[in-house]
Amino acid sequence: MALSSNAFRIKAIQLSVFAVFLQFCISVVDFTKLQYIITMRVTLTVTDRGTITLPAKLRKKMGIEADSLLIAETTEEGILIKPAVALPVEVYSEDRLREFAAAEQDLAEWYDSESR
Repeated sequence: MALSSNAFRIKAIQLSVFAVFLQFCISVVDFTKLQYIITMRVTLTVTDRGTITLPAKLRKKMGIEADSLLIAETTEEGILIKPAVALPVEVYSEDRLREFAAAEQDLAEWYDSESR
């Protein structure tokens, strides 16, 4: 079935509008900043002591270094291993706690003398 001239014009206008829309979309998206997620699948072996060795390529890609902490959790699909975030905790000795208490006392005395 051949298109009438009016139908042909409508199709041409629709295509022109789509082309302008597509051009707008391409100009809005900065393709240089798109990041592609490349999945990596490796086979791991568990030793009789329960040790798993991650291949160097995988460790490098994920930023895992020696003594890095990892979290292993079970999911519906299996085991998920992901990097953990650990914050250092300082444990204070009794002497250090007494220093803090003395500094707090000095501060309280100064504050009382200033507020009068």
